[in-house]
Amino acid sequence: MRNFSFALVFALVFMAACQKDETTEGPKARIALINAALDSEPISLLLDDQPLNEVPVSFGEASGTAENAYLPTGPGVRTTTWKVGESIVADNKFLAWSPGKYYTMIHYDTAVNGVAPILILNDDPQPNDSVGKGRFINCVAGSDSLTLWLIRPLNATRNDTTRVASKQVWLGFSNTSNNINGAYNATIQPKEYWLQLLSRDSTILFRDTLTFQSKQMYTFVGIGETGGTGAKSPQVKLVLQPK
Repeated sequence: MRNFSFALVFALVFMAACQKDETTEGPKARIALINAALDSEPISLLLDDQPLNEVPVSFGEASGTAENAYLPTGPGVRTTTWKVGESIVADNKFLAWSPGKYYTMIHYDTAVNGVAPILILNDDPQPNDSVGKGRFINCVAGSDSLTLWLIRPLNATRNDTTRVASKQVWLGFSNTSNNINGAYNATIQPKEYWLQLLSRDSTILFRDTLTFQSKQMYTFVGIGETGGTGAKSPQVKLVLQPK
């Protein structure tokens, strides 16, 4: 059996015996997959030897659709296998997926010697009828700590700003110190914003213009590497994860 590196947030439970889910009706567990590992081959999640995602997730992409990254699955204790390209980097781990719960699995670094650097978040989506909610996950490999701002355009009636994250370190440094959790802590007005990703010394690394909606849950994923250029330059992938 190969090693499997999991950072477990909010107590996903390892089990010692396999218990397949026999339920076809009722609440489902929902899992989103994000591939943020540089140079990674497409990833897949197998539950009880069956792929959860029909299409493997390429680097810089998420599972599901552009409108919803979550994939529904039957709850229960499932044999869980992680696949990168054609290689099984973790197999036959027994994990409990709870009915009605939401999870995000992030592949944030290259699998080496059968060890898959993966973070599992136990998400806590709490949509609001008036605003959107957001969070930032820094998967930009390297030593830089990043800040993410949403800024109203200068010609807007209100020039307000929202700081989604401040000087957040790379996930590879932070996932063992409980700095990452499943909460969406940033409140986002349903308007157009300029997105700016800043380095530790306030250099703008990436910018974009985005329009946000109320009742939506947004995950901003930083990908690339410190000092990278082209496809490896620091940038932000927006993932929608509605409840």
